[in-house]
Amino acid sequence: MQKNVLIIGNDVLTRDSLTLMLSQTGLELRVASNVAESMRIIWAKAPDVIVVDLDIPGVELNQFAKEATRMNENVCVVALVSSDLSKPQCEHADHVLRKPFAEIDVLRVMQACLCGHKKDDSDKKNNLA
Repeated sequence: MQKNVLIIGNDVLTRDSLTLMLSQTGLELRVASNVAESMRIIWAKAPDVIVVDLDIPGVELNQFAKEATRMNENVCVVALVSSDLSKPQCEHADHVLRKPFAEIDVLRVMQACLCGHKKDDSDKKNNLA
C-alpha cells in the first residue's frame, strides 16, 4: 500500500520545495494551504506523515497532533520551524525540520517516519539547538 504524506503550509515556495523534494519517492503527496483545508484532507484519508509549517496562522501543534492521531494513531508529525521558534512549541512533533532545510534532511526525516521512528530526540536536538 502506498504511503501518503500531507504537506501543510501557507507559503507556496515551501510547499513547492517539499513537493519537489519528495516527488521521486513514490509517496502519495497531498497539499493544504491552511488548517481547515488540511483537516478536510485528514478526515477524507488519514495520512501516514504530516509535515506542518508552524508559521501558518491558527496552527496550535498540540491540538492539531491530537486530531491527526485520532484518525491514524501511527501518524508521524513533522514540524517545519523558523529560526525564532522555541523548543516547547515543538514538543508534540515527532521530528523537527528548521527552515531553510536541505533535501537530504527532508528525505532522512521521511525515512525515519515511514520506518516508525517517532519522537527522535537527537533529531530535535540537532535542529533546534
